[in-house]
Amino acid sequence: MLVDAQPGQPCYVLCVADFADRRYSYDKPSNDAYMLARIDEQARTVTLVTIPSEIGMEFPDDGYYSLADYPRELGEDAAVYAVSKFAGVPISHYVRTDAARVAAMCDLVGGVTMDVTHEIDDPEAGSTVVKPGEHQLDGEEALVVLRATNVAGGFEATAAYRMTFTTLLLRKALDSTGIGFAGIVSDASRYIDTDWTASELLSLGDAFRPGDSITFYQCIVPYTKTASAKDGSPVYRCIESDWRTLMEAVSQGRDPASTEREIGEVNQKEVSVEVRNGAQINGAAGNLGNMLSELGYNVLSVGNVDDGTMYPETLVVYTREELEDAALSIVRDIGAGRVVNGGDFYSSNADVIVIIGVDWST
Repeated sequence: MLVDAQPGQPCYVLCVADFADRRYSYDKPSNDAYMLARIDEQARTVTLVTIPSEIGMEFPDDGYYSLADYPRELGEDAAVYAVSKFAGVPISHYVRTDAARVAAMCDLVGGVTMDVTHEIDDPEAGSTVVKPGEHQLDGEEALVVLRATNVAGGFEATAAYRMTFTTLLLRKALDSTGIGFAGIVSDASRYIDTDWTASELLSLGDAFRPGDSITFYQCIVPYTKTASAKDGSPVYRCIESDWRTLMEAVSQGRDPASTEREIGEVNQKEVSVEVRNGAQINGAAGNLGNMLSELGYNVLSVGNVDDGTMYPETLVVYTREELEDAALSIVRDIGAGRVVNGGDFYSSNADVIVIIGVDWST
């Protein structure tokens, strides 16, 4: 599933790390870390995009799974396929590692100096407590930071620690006065699994030396944790409209943090909503209507679309310009939907119409 990179052009790499501690019987989806990296040698820029492992996407067997639980018999090519389709970019390389090898890399370069903003005391991450402040993390301490999920700020904070650690490790390994990168590459199989050859990795490292001259951008797939309209079970959903905007910035080599759209202050109680079921699943509109009511929106009515159409994606429609922020607020709160300016094409007594699509009901 890997696509040959074009000479002189940026390429995309799927990076996977399994941070699970095999000494314990439990495992969690959050132990699987997925990052899509865009590498631009000409601009000396690396963009890291964290993909929450619980977000669903389409795999080559036409199944819809999360990265955390896709059928492993499909192989690693299937994960490359799914992420490539999800992000809309070709992936040219694959790198995989695990907790023991991450710790070994960290120790090889003499540890990583990292600022920890809040105390990390997660019994499922390890027995070490990491106090707030700047630390010279050794391998085992780094794993505690990388595994911890009960940190202030939730998964976003965990993802930020993981991306920051990755950038700091790469910078130190590429330091022209150190042996870290050469040491890792000289026996690459001890540290990573990859399609890159040792000579290709050395060439890439030389192109990016010194490490402190690299520009790193970081971002997370925009998502929200919500409940299924079908049975109320927890669902992690990509916010599609924001994701497309973010990936446009990534593919152009821009800082994806600059794409964040500020939503004006919205009083949910003042926003009236009509929910229409366009997924042809019994009860979907009622369930979503209840969810919106619990979020504070004024739900006027729920029902089915009147044209009998099966909608492939959820639409959040506003009919007047001043209601765009209200529609964006609903997309943010339910974690699904593409905002549409309905104009003269939709009519309703409500401020916003939510048409449930198959993507919401999956």
